[in-house]
Amino acid sequence: HPQGSNPLLYTPGVDSIMHLDQNTFDDTVFDQTKSNSFMVEFYADWCGYCRAFVPFYRDFATQVVEWGDVTRVAAINCADSFNSE
Repeated sequence: HPQGSNPLLYTPGVDSIMHLDQNTFDDTVFDQTKSNSFMVEFYADWCGYCRAFVPFYRDFATQVVEWGDVTRVAAINCADSFNSE
């Protein structure tokens, strides 16, 4: 579960989307010891377009969950002040 105070568009533990925050982004996405690539959505929880995109991104994440050895699907809430860096 990411740190921060803003609401999330995806439910941790339910959706097949890894939640990132300012503390976990670099260590997760840029870790050279892993063979995974990442598809990361940078969203703002208040954005209407981001909210409209939720079902499509959630569906995509569900469809590629079996590709976990190759790619991972993640998201970070850029509107959360915790992620300002």
